[in-house]
Amino acid sequence: MRVLSFTDVLIKAGIDAQKVKLFRHSMSSQQFPPCYNKGMILEYTATQKEGFGKGYDYWAVFISDSGTLAKFYTLYKVNGFQPATRDIMPAGFPHEHWFDGGNSYFDLERVDLLEAYEDKLIIDWGKSTLSWHQNGTNEKPIVALLPDKKKVFTGFEDLILTYSELKEIIENRIVYEAWHTALSSVNAIYLIVDKSTGKQYVGSAYGKNGLL
Repeated sequence: MRVLSFTDVLIKAGIDAQKVKLFRHSMSSQQFPPCYNKGMILEYTATQKEGFGKGYDYWAVFISDSGTLAKFYTLYKVNGFQPATRDIMPAGFPHEHWFDGGNSYFDLERVDLLEAYEDKLIIDWGKSTLSWHQNGTNEKPIVALLPDKKKVFTGFEDLILTYSELKEIIENRIVYEAWHTALSSVNAIYLIVDKSTGKQYVGSAYGKNGLL
């Protein structure tokens, strides 16, 4: 039986896989973690060798540890590039020598074509982990699709919801089945706060459906 691959996801989204370059940033490397810890994944990805990525319209970025599995981070559209010189170096970028003029700095724009898969889609990059950038036509099998973190019940400790969040949970029982099960299983004291006036109401939830 054929396994679904990331190439299938690209095709489904109407993206020409031949125009997509795949990136694998590894947390086990020396260069990537300093940028990751500073929230500079885009800047790290955008700094490449002169002439890199010619003929590709999109860059799909994955993040992994030392193994072959990698999680999808985001999809960037490439809008051009310029020489990587000190005058355009992002403030706080940890690899200053990358902006000595020998590299290019690409203009990357995050696009939401694959937003539903961000931080959830897991692929197997394969044994060739040293090949950290590959063509989008190289089929990477999908091994997992993680649930949306907000749809996973994380426990009662520090459980605080806005009205809109609570409304979404109540109106979407199938999606938030774990929430409905958990909230209906306990009796509890709850607090409602009017953020505009500061007024508070303390209530007691009991009976068949408990806190739900």
